[in-house]
Amino acid sequence: MKLFLCSNLRLGVSCTGNLSVPLSHQWAQKRNEKFGELLDTADREEAQCAVLAGRLFGTAYVPESLVDVLFDVVRAHEDLPVVACVSEPEYRRLSSRGDMPANLHLLTQEGEAVYSDGTVEVASAEEGILFRTSDISEAFLIKDVAGTYFDGAKRLPAFEPSGFEDASDGKYGYTLITTDGGGYITEAKGGPLFSYRTVTVESQPEDTAEDLMRMADRRLADTDENTFVRLVVTGATAFAETLDTEALKEHLQEKVFFAEVFDNTAMEVDRKALENDISLQSEFVRLVLQDESLSETERSRLISCGWNALNGKEVAGK
Repeated sequence: MKLFLCSNLRLGVSCTGNLSVPLSHQWAQKRNEKFGELLDTADREEAQCAVLAGRLFGTAYVPESLVDVLFDVVRAHEDLPVVACVSEPEYRRLSSRGDMPANLHLLTQEGEAVYSDGTVEVASAEEGILFRTSDISEAFLIKDVAGTYFDGAKRLPAFEPSGFEDASDGKYGYTLITTDGGGYITEAKGGPLFSYRTVTVESQPEDTAEDLMRMADRRLADTDENTFVRLVVTGATAFAETLDTEALKEHLQEKVFFAEVFDNTAMEVDRKALENDISLQSEFVRLVLQDESLSETERSRLISCGWNALNGKEVAGK
């Protein structure tokens, strides 16, 4: 027998990345579509039932449209029993609707606590979720540890991360539980729809923006369109030149879902050449170099703007 388990859908959760409003809506829509594909997978695996554990919603206020998303996806899989082990507030929110799909079964510790179809039983317990099937003699427990689910010491995957921090700290996909006369096994399968990558490239003073773009492209050659990218540029830039982070970001944004660029470079400064130069420009640079309150990036930006302005060159307004 096969059982399907996924935890913490968090439908409606906000992305922790700095997305624009259109991208944020697109991200949410793709997550909703993945939920539908999740139950498609449960059907293909011929699961006896699909169990949704933990948080169904990722927002304190749950609008009707978000409940509609959940109900529409479950209703589209009418032959698949979907058992949701939810909190009391989510139970009240969903059970108050008169159009709850017939194949959606809500379990809480405070209310209905057991689902049974004669061959499989799912019970909501204080320590987690208790399963009993007709082909094994003993029930088994999937433990709930502060909203993260474990088979013994093995961490089971959740639905989808909401940003870089989630992605680095979690495990994502779904769990297939297979039972037979000898017991059960859990398999972590699938993976997240969105991936999150931090890539570092090192700049040399002679590198142009095009050079940095090519370096970034090589590092991201295997990246698909559903990727969040943090590009960190280290190394050095030429004197009085600043990194065009916007151009780099726009270039990457054409290839991935979302990109952000961090300038951690330091400007190459010939301090000896400045020592005996009594020009206003050199004095300005010396004063900036002595200011220990500035970061390397702030110092480089200030020197570049001041030097170019004092030399009558156009200064970027970014």
